[in-house]
This record gives sequence, structure tokens and C-alpha cells, in this order.
Amino acid sequence: MSAALTTGQLANLMGVTTKTVIAWIDKLSLPAYRLPGSRERRIPVRDALQFARAHRLDCEALAHHARRQGLIPLSPSVLLASDNPSLVMPLSAARLEVTVAGNPIQCGLVIAHHFFDAAVIDASLGMAHVRDLAALLATEAPDTLLALLANEDAQDPPPGFTLCWQKPVDMQIVASAIWACLKEKSG
Repeated sequence: MSAALTTGQLANLMGVTTKTVIAWIDKLSLPAYRLPGSRERRIPVRDALQFARAHRLDCEALAHHARRQGLIPLSPSVLLASDNPSLVMPLSAARLEVTVAGNPIQCGLVIAHHFFDAAVIDASLGMAHVRDLAALLATEAPDTLLALLANEDAQDPPPGFTLCWQKPVDMQIVASAIWACLKEKSG
């Protein structure tokens, strides 16, 4: 299968009818194109994933399919919410696809436009921002695994975090735990 899906293929992966997918294209601006000389439409997989996330639709089957077909990276996609560049390399070395957002505004922008399997949030951004980002992810991407890199003086992590470490932490341990949680989740 190519990097684009037919309306029927997308409908099947999303658990909806083909008419629903056509309505998404016509009324909700799901990006699609027509094949030359045909009425058939194709939806780029990345656009379908972004659309599903933006409209809070369950896109787990679509993401799984896209990974199996090599249409999106097989490596889990991880948002690293931190202004500490030294945290990136150990996550990337563990075959995680890392997107870095160094401040809460950047985090909000990338969350709105990208699919993430996990988010690692550094408490150095401030606990108010940590709580806000956790709430945003719970609303916009409830299946995203949340991990907190807490400051040394931290109390209990805010609600929604599956993983939590006090800094300093070996980021290879963080990467291994993310892999383990995501493998367990995917069954």
C-alpha cells in the first residue's frame, strides 16, 4: 500500500463508513486528492493521522497500519518537552523518533500537528506548565504515554503520568521504560 489511502481503506481503519470519510473531506477539510481522470480520492496517511488527532478520533489502528506498511517510522514518536539538549541523544540512540519543544508554546504547537506515542516532560519548564501540558495531552491525545522528569525537590507527579523519575536520571533508562510501556500497551 502506498503513502496514501483510498476512502474505503481509511474508513475501514477508522471504523467508519466511506460516506463518513467523504464528509470529512468535503466538510471538515481532510486533505485528499483525486487521481487524474478519476473520481477516486486518496488521503495521505500523515494527513489522515493529523486529522484524526485534531478531531480527537481514535487513530490507533491507522497508526499501527501505517507503521507496519512503513508509511510512518516504526520507531515510537516521542515529544521531548525540555530546553536541555543533552536529553535528546540517549532517546534517539534508543531508536525513538524525538521531536524537541523547548518551551510550552512550542509544545502546544507540535501537539496540535503531530502524532506522539509518548511525551517526556521536563519539570524545569515549571510545574504549572507541566500540569498544563499533561492536561492538553490528556485532551488532545489521550493515548499518549506521559513521562515526567521531576526536579529533586518534587512531590508526587501530577495526574496522568505513567512514568516519573527524579533528576538527574539516566535517559537510557527512560528510553527503555518507554519502549517497555509501549510494547505492553500494543499487546
